[in-house]
Amino acid sequence: MPNRKPLEFSAGNSRRQCILPGFKLMESRYPAGFMRERHTHAYASFHFSFHGGCVEKERQRVSESILFTLSFQPAGHEHSCRCSDEGLHSLSLELERDWLSRLREYAVCLDQPGSFQSPQIQWLVARLRNELAVMEPASPLVLEALALELAVEASRRQLKTPERQWPHWLGRAQEFLHAHYREPLGTRRQLVPRSICIVSGHQRR
Repeated sequence: MPNRKPLEFSAGNSRRQCILPGFKLMESRYPAGFMRERHTHAYASFHFSFHGGCVEKERQRVSESILFTLSFQPAGHEHSCRCSDEGLHSLSLELERDWLSRLREYAVCLDQPGSFQSPQIQWLVARLRNELAVMEPASPLVLEALALELAVEASRRQLKTPERQWPHWLGRAQEFLHAHYREPLGTRRQLVPRSICIVSGHQRR
């Protein structure tokens, strides 16, 4: 399949690459100490480290990639990076906007940078790498299926935990304390609404 446009991650020594409709996949090696000054990427991307690592600086935040960790950078993400003394061997997956838009139709949203580790992610990345090395006629189908599953897995892990819903009786208890905090303790005990005592007692059980 002819390349439509070059990959953004072309600074390293590319071992294998494949450009398919909607996404691009590349396995690369970067030399020890390789550094890129502050820059942005036009496309969202995943990166997985097989060997070595790098330090990423984003505004005031500095983070170090961990071996066998999948990192995600949304489109327009601004950062600088420097490879470790061991260099970096990685697999990069670059996602085009239309491809991501299709995922949003199924509530798969990737819009925040993040790092993910799990046996499932490692297995999916290993399958991507192996299929990229084989590249048989049916490989584009396999690569797209694996890329979709990887995006879904990362999106699930990126979802924020819903805010905790405090019980209603706690709000009533707080209002009561604000209204009667000057009263002596014995008086407050006599004034506590029975509904708060019953519900809170049930919660403790």
